[in-house]
Amino acid sequence: MAEKDDEIEIPQGFGITDDNFNEKEEIEKLQEKIRKMSAMTTDSDELTMASADEIPDDEPAAGTAGFIEETFDTSIKQAKKYVVTAEAQYVEYFEKLTMEKRSEVFNEMLGDYIKNEENRNAKKRMKRILIHAFIVAITLIVTIPALLFIVNKAIHYTVLNYQDSQQNFEKLYESQGIAIQQKRKR
Repeated sequence: MAEKDDEIEIPQGFGITDDNFNEKEEIEKLQEKIRKMSAMTTDSDELTMASADEIPDDEPAAGTAGFIEETFDTSIKQAKKYVVTAEAQYVEYFEKLTMEKRSEVFNEMLGDYIKNEENRNAKKRMKRILIHAFIVAITLIVTIPALLFIVNKAIHYTVLNYQDSQQNFEKLYESQGIAIQQKRKR
């Protein structure tokens, strides 16, 4: 590989040069190869897949767009493909499964996970409700008797205060009455 000032020589075999490089066409070719690679066939319960180099390039006719139009209509539920990583202990088993069985297993596990997550969330909500109900019950059990006790004491002291005031008024009235009678006698 020889370097010049601003040029980098691309190794042979990549098939991309400045003269014949068209980004859209290259992307289309790669997408088509990926689509073909994902279409696997089963031969006696073994999965076979051609490598990307063995797949012939189907170039779109000149003047036609090779891009796939994707619709983003939310009313239509479409299946999607995802890349997931399996732990090493499950790889051998997973590779033995057919593509349909893999999808079935994955979707079943995902459904179970969603159900378990909903159950966990329901349990958390129930736990929060029970904690709040317990706090309310304890608060009511403690505060209602305390409130009744405070009201009872307040009424009791109010009655005592009125009784003391009445006794003081009677003493004052009697003392004033006696003082007035003594003045009249003199």
